[in-house]
Amino acid sequence: MRTTISLSPVPPSAVPAWEQAFPGHPSQARQVRAALRPLLDGVDASTAGDVVLVVSELAANAIAHSDSGLPGGTFTVRLFRRPGQIHVEVADQGSAWDGDLARSARHPHGLYLVTAVATACGTAPGPGRSRRVWARIDDPAAGPAPTPGALPSAAGPGPGTSLPAPGDAARLGRFLQDHQGRSAFWDKACGVWRVAEDDPDSSLYAESPDLNTVIRYITAND
Repeated sequence: MRTTISLSPVPPSAVPAWEQAFPGHPSQARQVRAALRPLLDGVDASTAGDVVLVVSELAANAIAHSDSGLPGGTFTVRLFRRPGQIHVEVADQGSAWDGDLARSARHPHGLYLVTAVATACGTAPGPGRSRRVWARIDDPAAGPAPTPGALPSAAGPGPGTSLPAPGDAARLGRFLQDHQGRSAFWDKACGVWRVAEDDPDSSLYAESPDLNTVIRYITAND
């Protein structure tokens, strides 16, 4: 799947289906994931897992690398729903970062995972020094996405796209609830699970088409 990196956020007139501010503390990444999951009932399990992963990574990035992580800091998460796609964004309280997603995406952590999973992603300035980092995830099970212009456009899954075994995404989601500090996603283009620690300085990384192998890796490195 090709990801488009763009500076065009969700239309300013759009009203989020859900919006919540969180304290800028590392423990809040878990709270963000817990708050998102009930909102994704009815969404394809693989797509829902991608949404939770992307928002978790954006939240962790805001906490670690922006003023949101300073004492008293906060960040805001928003979710927008459209037929065939889900748009999410995290607004932080500003930093010296120039917003260049392509240059900042470092394998296998954080923004790299966002660019690997999302159909489209980008940044937009907010009030003052704040910045919004957004991503769009298409849901192939929900039918075609809106016509270009409703949300940032990008090429969807191509001929080489593959999906995980039925039930694997939901099983991994339940497993990760008890194993914090790890992120995993299904790479549709390569047909493998990819897993890494949320810590950007960690070198722990693995990939496998077999979910049981991924689960054993996470368990062994807890």
